[in-house]
Amino acid sequence: LIMKKILSTFLVAIALMLAAPANAQLIKFGVKGGVNDSKPSFNGNLTGQNYTGFFFGPTAELKIPFVGFGLDGALLYSQKGIDTERGDLKTVQQKEIEIPVNLKYTIGNSLAGIFFFAGPQFAYNMDRHVDDNMHNYTFDAANLSFNFGIGFKLFKHVQLSGNYNLPVNNTATYVDKIAEGQERNCKNKSWQFGAAWFF
Repeated sequence: LIMKKILSTFLVAIALMLAAPANAQLIKFGVKGGVNDSKPSFNGNLTGQNYTGFFFGPTAELKIPFVGFGLDGALLYSQKGIDTERGDLKTVQQKEIEIPVNLKYTIGNSLAGIFFFAGPQFAYNMDRHVDDNMHNYTFDAANLSFNFGIGFKLFKHVQLSGNYNLPVNNTATYVDKIAEGQERNCKNKSWQFGAAWFF
């Protein structure tokens, strides 16, 4: 049900963007990339370490008929990670296709401005299972999370942003094969810092 709601939101946003007349300058397309700084949170006594990854992909921004407000969406390849510093499989890469859809409010003019944004993000995990002789990670097929962030807009084309990504459901399940029955759920929380160029 959650998956359908998020996909519906994204499709509606894309439909609005495509329906906007080009000469009205309501829509802009661009590319976006940046850095993920993720840290897993486990139940039980297992602790996680920070892991640095990256993301990139196409993005679009749509102005809506309320002063200062807009929508943005993107289709991103994102690499995060789970680092436990435990056993041979201490670091596991999490490879995702992410679809963030954010409501944005901008203060400023055409040359420079500051914006605040928030919204849901839907992600597909590309690798479901990672294991060795001692440990096993099973990633959920899909994840729902929320972004909360701030950014700066420069010269109509450049946007710099930072946001916190907070997962709603579990990211993965960790199983210790040696200690039978020790299964822990993991939520991978991330700070994301990015730059976008709009054409």
